Amino acid sequence: MGPLKPDISIRKLTDLDLPGLWKSGIRGLLLDADNSLIPYGTMSLPDGYRTWLDDALAQGFSIVILTNNFKRRATLIKRLIGLPVVYGWVKPWPWGMAKAVKELGMPKERILLVGDQLFTDVLGAKVAGLSSALVDPLAAKEHAWTRLMRRLERLAGR
Repeated sequence: MGPLKPDISIRKLTDLDLPGLWKSGIRGLLLDADNSLIPYGTMSLPDGYRTWLDDALAQGFSIVILTNNFKRRATLIKRLIGLPVVYGWVKPWPWGMAKAVKELGMPKERILLVGDQLFTDVLGAKVAGLSSALVDPLAAKEHAWTRLMRRLERLAGR
């Protein structure tokens, strides 16, 4: 499977089949923050996301949030969601991904990274030896850099 090919493609995070993931051996979830878990430019979870997170935790999954944002926004995300956040230039770089894997404290083959971008989330997961799930972005509004990367994603076959 190529470095830009996700293992799972779904419309949104809450479409992930938690019992199916558990049955397959996945125990840890690395969730991209912006436009995968939280719509870009906001600080609120979409309807049903808090319940999904609580269900995942109740079923035994460990969850860490990933963001390429810096400390200020990461702190706000941690306050909003109440889960560990790994932040800074973490995706797709090996050192950032290693930090997130260490935070989960489990073997790589038990971890699924969920995100909305091919070149940060899916590629980052592949570089780190993790499984990946690609979701559609939650909001049409995005950072200018992300809009440019979306054009490259389309060229790459998304």
